[in-house]
Amino acid sequence: MTLLTAESRIEPGVWDEWVAKAIGSINSEVGARIYGGVSTVYEDLGETALRCAEALRLLSFHVLDGREVLTPRYGEEVMSERVLPAFDSTEMVQCLVAALFKQDREEVHRLVEGMFRFFRESWYLLPEAWNVYEELFALLRQRLRKSGMTGLDYALRGQPDPNIYNSYAGLETVVLEDMEELKRLIDQNGIDKSYWIVEKAKKYIIGHYRTDLKASEVAAWLKITPSYFSYIFKQSTGKGFTEYMNEMRIDQAKHLLATTQDKVFEIADKVGYREYKYFVSVFKTYTGMTPKEYRGLRVSREMSESGGETSASLESGTE
Repeated sequence: MTLLTAESRIEPGVWDEWVAKAIGSINSEVGARIYGGVSTVYEDLGETALRCAEALRLLSFHVLDGREVLTPRYGEEVMSERVLPAFDSTEMVQCLVAALFKQDREEVHRLVEGMFRFFRESWYLLPEAWNVYEELFALLRQRLRKSGMTGLDYALRGQPDPNIYNSYAGLETVVLEDMEELKRLIDQNGIDKSYWIVEKAKKYIIGHYRTDLKASEVAAWLKITPSYFSYIFKQSTGKGFTEYMNEMRIDQAKHLLATTQDKVFEIADKVGYREYKYFVSVFKTYTGMTPKEYRGLRVSREMSESGGETSASLESGTE
């Protein structure tokens, strides 16, 4: 931290020129890139601590466009123009999990590089990028635990020292180290084979849940024993096969009740329940109400939100 003083009042623009010349000369001498955060010009020495904090905050803007001298005016312009797009952590976690279980180092690197490319192009500051990564890492650990993985109880390190990891590339290195550790733990747990078996099972279920599908049928299609399938499916999803199927079917039934005029017994058949009474019983277990009550509640809500102008045509499909 350097404090520049003058005996007479000097315009801020002059200070900025002097700082730019000083930094430029240092860069040419040491053959490296040095950046300077410049605070607002002030007269009261009692403001020194506040202005030092301002200069440090501005220094974090150097990653955006490589500007060597970072002034308050520049910081204001950036903050007024910058609109950060949201990063899709959920999609990223799905892709990372697949690559990690395949032990595909190249794919993991490609995904991480893509994430940091997004940060650079979207003008994320390093602390903001790290906050997104912390959220992503928490989701990633949660997903891996559901797959039966152990050894994930260690805490994610805090943001790396910004004086050392002061670039996107620096943070990217830290993230890749974390991914290597996860890849090692997956290999150590030896669960990659079962993970892919369950992923195949999920895809098969999506294509056949409207039929009277049994766990034994899925196991036969996978060419494994029913007991082994039940074990790895519960380990991976945290749910038994029947519970998983019921949740999927009820979610689809709720969608059809809210968006179509189909009769309830028709919807039951469409989502894989051949016995109407059993469908109603399962639906009530998961939602706390019957299908007719659920549809009526949805109609009431829509009418309330639209000021009573919504057509009650859906009610005709509740018989």
